[in-house]
Amino acid sequence: MNRFAIAILKPLLLAALLLSTAVEAQFPPGGGGGRQRGGEGPGKSRPERAPDSTPAVRTSPASDPIAAIHRELPSLRIDMKITGEQVAAWNAFAATVRQINDIVQTRIRRESAARSSDAEPVPIPAFIDILIDEESRRLDAMRELKARVGALTETLNPEQRRMFDRRIAQSQREPLGN
Repeated sequence: MNRFAIAILKPLLLAALLLSTAVEAQFPPGGGGGRQRGGEGPGKSRPERAPDSTPAVRTSPASDPIAAIHRELPSLRIDMKITGEQVAAWNAFAATVRQINDIVQTRIRRESAARSSDAEPVPIPAFIDILIDEESRRLDAMRELKARVGALTETLNPEQRRMFDRRIAQSQREPLGN
């Protein structure tokens, strides 16, 4: 992937992640699953919401771009025939991809636990702080990934670069495990 494409994709991915987090927080999947919320009792009903014509944006493990790259790493390293001098750059790149994937997986586990828990909810200021921390850690790691990709691509020969670009793009269109 050339530097121009990376420069354009990174802000778009961040915006999509932020939007999906906001939408997910506002409209959890299943609309509450029949649970009663707030002061609503069995005899009270909420006014119906008009259906939104635009589908909600969700980031699931299957659709996360970094998770797709993460699943591609083992076979990509073999197929690219990473050589001795390229190993350090590859390992740094792969470690950063794993770090970002771990951040996403931690968020998914937190969201899942919050949906299935009957525990007292976290006060909204603390909840916002948690979201800010997660997003900040991911953004910092994404910036590091950009540097790692740059360092790695500098070590690759033209054939390896073409394969790297093609396989990363393919991982976004056709993620493994879907």
